[in-house]
Amino acid sequence: MLTISPILSGDSTWGSKSGKYRAAQGAAEAAPVEEELTETERAELARLRRRIAEQDRKLQDQAEDVAFLKKASAYFAAMQPK
Repeated sequence: MLTISPILSGDSTWGSKSGKYRAAQGAAEAAPVEEELTETERAELARLRRRIAEQDRKLQDQAEDVAFLKKASAYFAAMQPK
């Protein structure tokens, strides 16, 4: 097999790209066959999904708070005497 040195090719990212490709290729080959989840895994998955949903709700609430505070800030800034 003929390999090209990154030094000779002039592309300093060549080695890192090929390394990433090889790592991804190896991970795909080593991926386990999907099996049925155990009861413990199902419970953990449900718990994590609830946690993510709760975090999404909190994030949405915070985004709404930020939007309100921006509007209030703009309102009070406009009311300041010049």
